Amino acid sequence: MLKPSSISKLIWGFSVVLCATLFLFKEVSAYAQATNDGGVAPDYNSCMALATSANAQQGLDYATQWMSQQENGAAIHCMATARMNLGQFGEAADLITELAAVQPPEQLGRKAALLGQAGQIWEQEGNLDKAIASYGESLKIDPQNPQVWKSRAIAYARQKQWNEVIQDLDFSHALDTKNVDTLVLRATAYRYVNLMDRAKTDIARALRLDPISVAAFLERGNIRSSQGDHQGAREDWTKVTALGPGTPQSGIAERNLQKLQELEASTN
Repeated sequence: MLKPSSISKLIWGFSVVLCATLFLFKEVSAYAQATNDGGVAPDYNSCMALATSANAQQGLDYATQWMSQQENGAAIHCMATARMNLGQFGEAADLITELAAVQPPEQLGRKAALLGQAGQIWEQEGNLDKAIASYGESLKIDPQNPQVWKSRAIAYARQKQWNEVIQDLDFSHALDTKNVDTLVLRATAYRYVNLMDRAKTDIARALRLDPISVAAFLERGNIRSSQGDHQGAREDWTKVTALGPGTPQSGIAERNLQKLQELEASTN
């Protein structure tokens, strides 16, 4: 049996992989300009097809030429998309933020969506302060978007600001009570501030919603290990490797199992 002092040596990973996945809001995609017959303008479709392709530079070239002839929101959005896919995250986020700033009053939904998208691009850049600020501006306009609350919580988690994580996830959960990832991430935050009963409650809820959630089993293993229940942790982490082979969660579980094995061997 491991000594309590050995517990802190285990390497626990976040249950939810904290990566920014760009979400394209319907308000943002409305930049696809309508043609007279109600279809979609070919320039935007053509530009975005290139901007999101393996050779995004062609999309950037297309958008640059388009803007030289007619600067408009659709062209700017396509240029930002191309820059993002070229890894030019800061430039892309600046373009999206500038685009949000010039939205007319009747397009507040689109403005909020653009600011939320800018926040996620800033996360790709690694600038968490700007990401959090962009999410905050989006939420001032549209506080009913659970995805943006959760995205800001993830940014806060990367900064280990666990109380802020919990607060934002409370809002996200209230708006979307069946989101498993929200519950798992909030359980992680509760664990870090040593509110274990609340962490266990959230994990139990998550597993009721999704009985084969690898993220939930990973976090339940983390919680059990933090309380000295290494057999329970081993069972949960083993389930993760069986249920989600090749997933990031499985990789974390495998490392945790290896570390647990090493610690047990050192105490024998």
